[in-house]
Amino acid sequence: GLADLDSRRAAMNTLTAQLPATQFTDAALVHEQGNGRIITGTDYESLLQATGTTAESFKKEFGGQFIRREHASGHIYFLTMLQNNTVDGWVTLAAPAESAMLFDPMTGNKGLAEVRQANGLSQIYLQLCPDESVIVKTFSHKQITDTPWKYLKPEGLPVNVDQGWSVSFLESAPAIDGTFDIDRLISWTELPHENAEINMGTALYKTTFTLPAVPADEWELNLGAVHESAQVRINGQDAVTLFAIPYTTRIGHLLKSGENTIEVEVTNLPANRIRDYDKRGVEWRIFKDINFVNVFYSPMKYDVWEVTPSGLTGPVTLTPMKSIF
Repeated sequence: GLADLDSRRAAMNTLTAQLPATQFTDAALVHEQGNGRIITGTDYESLLQATGTTAESFKKEFGGQFIRREHASGHIYFLTMLQNNTVDGWVTLAAPAESAMLFDPMTGNKGLAEVRQANGLSQIYLQLCPDESVIVKTFSHKQITDTPWKYLKPEGLPVNVDQGWSVSFLESAPAIDGTFDIDRLISWTELPHENAEINMGTALYKTTFTLPAVPADEWELNLGAVHESAQVRINGQDAVTLFAIPYTTRIGHLLKSGENTIEVEVTNLPANRIRDYDKRGVEWRIFKDINFVNVFYSPMKYDVWEVTPSGLTGPVTLTPMKSIF
């Protein structure tokens, strides 16, 4: 609080007066102060070098972002690639690692990572597409055992799954009945139904395809563009739920030779429903706090929104993959 404010301010001013005069420049400036140092600067890399901290190459060389925490036997990294950069190779870690585990936060898959030592530093093999994330758990001085992580590369050209699709609604407000056969994957807002542009719900996209008789260690399914989340089933078996870019998953264990069936349940955002409510003057803002406002904290109606794409627009592809290690 404000108790004894004047004396506390005077004590603070006495302390700050002892600090060295400095300026902020690209180059890090080091000032000895008592038993420690004050380091100033505007360049991230030079500041790290002045502290003796090894820069993480995932950020410095690849442009990724990370959080690193220490655990009893090593470190835990959360790595995410929020730029249009693909990582497929050895990445040097600032922390020592004799072994490491990889965890996919989207699918729950895990496995033992490939780790090597080079020039006195630990390196881990990573494969990350733009907008993907991975959790790395390292062990500084311990060789652990587990099922190896699957490192894959394309073995051939993608196969387009672009014919014979049908669309039907499992849930929809307002209701959309019936099944629609479509020649190509489209936003369901383009379907010939009066409620297609104003609904929120879940639609089932379904088709069959013939698996090419080519050698492959794995098959990667790429859904292309999804608006917004997708639950995938292959031959009646649950494969994965995807809710962020890239909408890809491995489905080799669910495929069979010959004909296969793929079902994708897609749930859209409620944007088109909200847009319609505001166009018709329906009261839907029922919260007891701030309700919905614009970036200036002023009330706003959403009838000016454009129609938001909904559903699976693809292209959907299957790619044969080969193991790297």
